[in-house]
Amino acid sequence: YDYMCFMRWLAMAASEQDAFMSDYDTFPLGGINPDLGYNLPNDGKFTSYQRHVPALLSGTASEWNRVARRVLDVALEHVNERFYSDMLALRDLYYQDVVSYIQEMKLAAYPYSKKDVVACEIAKKSLAAHLSHSDTDRSTRAGLIRSGTSRGNLGLALMDQFKAQCLNGKDDKKVAKDSTTSIPSTKKQTNAKISKKVA
Repeated sequence: YDYMCFMRWLAMAASEQDAFMSDYDTFPLGGINPDLGYNLPNDGKFTSYQRHVPALLSGTASEWNRVARRVLDVALEHVNERFYSDMLALRDLYYQDVVSYIQEMKLAAYPYSKKDVVACEIAKKSLAAHLSHSDTDRSTRAGLIRSGTSRGNLGLALMDQFKAQCLNGKDDKKVAKDSTTSIPSTKKQTNAKISKKVA
C-alpha cells in the first residue's frame, strides 16, 4: 500500500500535466469547481490542502516533477525505517524547507452538525471531505455517522446529503427531518436480486 502511495507521485510527474491529485477517500464539496482545474490555485505552485496530508494536492507539471523528486529524496533518507509513508515524507520535507510547497487547510472530515445533517456553512467553504480512517472512527464515536458502513458508501451518502441540503436553498437548521438519504446496503441489494430471481 505505502509503495503504491509513493508510485502515484511518479505517475503524476510522468503525466506532465498541470493537475490535482486526490486520495480515493476524498470527496468533492462546495469549494471546488471545474475552473480550478484550468486555473490552479496559488498560480500553480505546489499546494497541499490538508497541511502535510496528501489527500488533495495541486500543481503545474513542473511543480509535480520538482516536489515528487524531493518527496522521494526525503523518503530515501528513511529507507531503513520499519514504516515510512509519503505523508511522513511530505511532512518532513516541509520541516526541512518551509517554502518547498504551500500548506493550506481547506478540507473537512465529516461535515455534519448531527447525524445526517450537513453543516452547510463548513461544507460549502471546504474543497472536499477527506474521510480518513481516524476521522471515521472519531465521527462514529460522536454519533455523526453509521457504524459498520464502508467509507465509500459514507462518502456517496455525504455527497447526496450535501447536494440535497446545501445546494437547494436549505441549510442545516431546516433539514433534520428530511435528510434521510439512505446509505447503500450490499445486503439489501443482494436480497432484492434474490427476490427478483424467485419471482
